[in-house]
Amino acid sequence: MKVQYISFLILVFVGLGGSVLAQADLPTHPDSLMKKGKTYVSKANYEKAGQYFNQAMEKFLQRNDSVKWVNATLYYGETLVDQGQVQEGLDWFHTVRRKKPVNTPVSYKARTYNNIGWASRKIRQNKVAQQYYTEALNLAIRSNDSLMIARLSYNMSNVKSDFGDFESALKLRRQSLDIYRSLGNQEYRLALALSGVFSDLADLGLYDRAESYMRESLYIREHLNNPDLLDVGYHNMAWLFKQQGKTDSALVYYHRSLALSRKLDNPYDITETLSEIGSLYEQSGNLETARQYYEEALGYNQQTDRPRDIAANLRQIADLYIKQKAFQKAKTYYNRAETLLANTHAPKALADLYQDQANLLYKTGNVDKALMLTEKALSIGNERNFLYVICKGNLFKGEVYSSIDSLQQSMEAYRTAQLVSNKLPFTWQMSPLMNLARVYRKTGNDRSYVMAQKSFALIDSMQRNITGLTFKGGFFNNYAGFYYEVAGWHIEDGQSLKAFELIEAAKARVLLDELAEAQGQALVQLDETTLIKKQQKIKYIDKLNDQLSDIENPEERAVLKQQLADAEFDYQAFLNEVRMENKEWKNFDYPDPITPRKAQELLDEETAFVEYAFAKDKLLRICITKDEFTASVIESVGRTPALDYFSGLEEQFRAGIAGTIPVEELKKITKPLYRVLLADLNEKLPEIKNLVIVPDGPLAFLPFEAFDIDGQYLIEQYNVKYLPSVTIYNFIQEPHRETTHDLLALAGTGFKSASVTSETRSEASFASLPSTLLEVDSIATNFEQTQVLKNEDVTESGFKSFDHSDFRFLHFATHGEIDKQKPSQSGLILSKNTEVESLFGEDGFLNSLEISMLSLSADMVVLSACNTGVGKQMNGEGLLGLQRSFLTAGASSVSVSLWNVFDRSTALFMKDFYSSMLTYQNQEYGLWSKSLDYFGLYTHPMFDYKAKALREAKLKMIEHPYYNHPVYWAPFILIGK
Repeated sequence: MKVQYISFLILVFVGLGGSVLAQADLPTHPDSLMKKGKTYVSKANYEKAGQYFNQAMEKFLQRNDSVKWVNATLYYGETLVDQGQVQEGLDWFHTVRRKKPVNTPVSYKARTYNNIGWASRKIRQNKVAQQYYTEALNLAIRSNDSLMIARLSYNMSNVKSDFGDFESALKLRRQSLDIYRSLGNQEYRLALALSGVFSDLADLGLYDRAESYMRESLYIREHLNNPDLLDVGYHNMAWLFKQQGKTDSALVYYHRSLALSRKLDNPYDITETLSEIGSLYEQSGNLETARQYYEEALGYNQQTDRPRDIAANLRQIADLYIKQKAFQKAKTYYNRAETLLANTHAPKALADLYQDQANLLYKTGNVDKALMLTEKALSIGNERNFLYVICKGNLFKGEVYSSIDSLQQSMEAYRTAQLVSNKLPFTWQMSPLMNLARVYRKTGNDRSYVMAQKSFALIDSMQRNITGLTFKGGFFNNYAGFYYEVAGWHIEDGQSLKAFELIEAAKARVLLDELAEAQGQALVQLDETTLIKKQQKIKYIDKLNDQLSDIENPEERAVLKQQLADAEFDYQAFLNEVRMENKEWKNFDYPDPITPRKAQELLDEETAFVEYAFAKDKLLRICITKDEFTASVIESVGRTPALDYFSGLEEQFRAGIAGTIPVEELKKITKPLYRVLLADLNEKLPEIKNLVIVPDGPLAFLPFEAFDIDGQYLIEQYNVKYLPSVTIYNFIQEPHRETTHDLLALAGTGFKSASVTSETRSEASFASLPSTLLEVDSIATNFEQTQVLKNEDVTESGFKSFDHSDFRFLHFATHGEIDKQKPSQSGLILSKNTEVESLFGEDGFLNSLEISMLSLSADMVVLSACNTGVGKQMNGEGLLGLQRSFLTAGASSVSVSLWNVFDRSTALFMKDFYSSMLTYQNQEYGLWSKSLDYFGLYTHPMFDYKAKALREAKLKMIEHPYYNHPVYWAPFILIGK
């Protein structure tokens, strides 16, 4: 939270009546200069105000008016502090203290001492601040000046709050509030006092009571329209929303605060907002962006000489290093923080540091010392009633005791944490509940399910309060594993139906919500202006990404990376603000996971869903047929934990593909995959001919079709397709929608121009694809209404000029580029003719965000070139490849490749695929089927003409004399309907 301090800037609101006066027009009388300076103070233009006060100081000296010189000098020092030049301002205050004339009014003396206290507290010299505030308050009481008493009571309360004496702090704050209300016409100071009460109540965990004070304060701040006041007000509202789990509102208000903080450029205010934004990214799993914001905050704090705040930033960065298992780096940052806090009275900060250091010691094997440090943190927390310190310390003790099987001690610690968390915002309540559930499970107590259900309710309520993959997917990434973990308990207890419901509740939640929004037309109500703003923000992000690829200078890259982080944060805040303002979107009724019975109704007698989920090291498997429902847990294979086992085989398989090792060697890798993942199902369910695979973790990078079954490939016995989750099937758009054209095909073969879009997106980084011309030409011969773009005609601007909803099939025979760090920047390389593309505001790179905004009516999108089916793995959300963007855009299905393909064999494969597809389509979807579909009576088969044709093309390649190796045919998989 940000806290503002009263510096006795008396706000006189005088209209400027136009632009700043030229030098010749400046007022000459010092009283007029003072009046003009106060006007600029009211607008938070402290630099300009300081110039007027400085001139007034000189003129008062010339007139030998020492008392008014004191007044002007105090004002001047205050503007310096408000600009972040705290030490300079403090020096002026001490100058006044030493040189004030004998006839200086008591009010000016009190104000001088107050300002010294105010500036001292800015640099965290709290004991010095308390000393001067006390002297000032005594003077104010002696002079019986109610307004001065109120101001000083408020400022003194800030020091009491810092020392953890919230009872005294609140008493002083309420005293100042009562005086301001009784005096009237004190809106500025009333707003500050209200936010002070909010801060203390929030620190005590009384968030519901705190909220009303902050809302009243923000109402006044918005009425006054003072940028400095608004910055702090927006920050504090954002902080409150974050604690309440209202992440959408928190994003919006942090964005408003950051915009004002950057404009005001005061290092004392901007640091807290930067740190809080960093924490949002950290919670979403985006550690790199979190580090950028933490390091920027650290840079600002190092300008302020505030040891407590610098230590907080150092701790934040160290925490990131722990998450990345860079323990030595974390230790270095913690040691720096410890040095800074050694001579600083900051009990909360010290307790936090002890707990962080304890966590590091535990991670590096020093359990006893870790527990000792935790007890030191808890001692501070219990003494000063720091609830979050008590909660965090007991959570840590619970984890440590559980790891050494001291389950009774673990349970006691977790229970304490859970009881304390009930007094904290519910973002603190999830972890105690989840961990209590785990320890209850270990002890065989059925209350494990009760605790788990409570945590699920909290997680679900939070997830509904945010939009966008970056934060929504990132947030759920932290909890999806717990859903799988509890699903594993249900399987072990013979409750396979409940296990399925939990796995589906965790799988691809963001994608499901996006598809549901599209189906429910939640975004249709957005006006044109909003849509244009959205597009402009996306374009700006693209532009910065392009520039970043061209820059090598480390300093320039750092500046650009921060601009990019701000632009991406701006976009996420924009999305959430639009959602908050759009009733249809805000109140959208998002779907529940599919029920087991409904899942079975999707299947015929020859088709099965096989769904996988990794719960920590274990692999869960659910198999669903029309009549049966089975589940199992694979804890290990031999002595190797399941996750390590399958990750190792996946790496071996992909390395074998990359090296085109002999088929027999490859089968030695895929044989155990089949044996562990599917063999028992083959024996139990001989009637099954079609498998819908819902993969997870490393399994998402494997083509099941290439698994070895006694010398045959799995594709020779089964047809195979894939889904992100079973629930999603019903929200994918239906095939056979009305279109005016059959095919839009693009073939990029490489470019001769030396001008490239960027090093990583240039054709210089990719092999040329000469056979793609043959590929698209041969495909086009199967259709009547086609549009084929080749060579220089393949541009992003050219592609976007079409009405994409007119085409039934889209075929991209061009390179894909996958960015595993930033999935939104994965995409298709269409062109590098920057001169042409820039004329239309494009860059030749169709990224996944742009893809998701297309409007498609396609039965299928085929991405026949390299690596279009891989991407970042996000726990719960699954594989963040290009396929999800095309499904969001409206495609019924997407065919992608799992590795770099050979363009000659691919051209042959695609020719056979499309030829077979049209044959199967005519057989499957004739006049009678079309008539039923027209009246809404037709049920599209789970394995339709596309899946059948893809299998036939693969079988044909297996018989080919040159292209029978899986490297040629296995990468192409089908996802969707």
